Amino acid sequence: QPVFHAGEQVTIASDVVELDAGITLNDLTNAPTVTTLPAQILYDASLTGPKHLTANAGEPLDIPLTLLNSGPTHDTYSLTVTDAAGWGFSGLPATLTIDGLAFQDLVLQTMPAGNDVNIITITATSQNDPTRSARLEIAITVIGGDYLLYLPAVAAPP
Repeated sequence: QPVFHAGEQVTIASDVVELDAGITLNDLTNAPTVTTLPAQILYDASLTGPKHLTANAGEPLDIPLTLLNSGPTHDTYSLTVTDAAGWGFSGLPATLTIDGLAFQDLVLQTMPAGNDVNIITITATSQNDPTRSARLEIAITVIGGDYLLYLPAVAAPP
């Protein structure tokens, strides 16, 4: 009776696979191909922070972030920030090393401009496994800026 059901392939990453006498991996699956590989470290990360912020134009904005290395061993992450409006950003290192199953709090700093919504994207890419990355998008609504405020005229007796 198959234990692993797959239409095309079963891949097992382990240094040692212990089976009962006379049993092979092929006996445990209905897949036409069974591949065994050496054990692998599974690298992963998550990046958390606010999803939406409101900021005043021309006033500094600090954005709190947390990068979690959810892999079992230390990893170094390359950090990048992109946005549509071309704001300048500071506060994040280009790379950051975090122990396995640990996190680092960070603060991204910017100076909002204009009076629109800017979407910023922060990405942390594993240097141990560049196919693994964490990504966070934040929508920042900017108030102030070039808006003019028109008040109704109020007549008052002298």
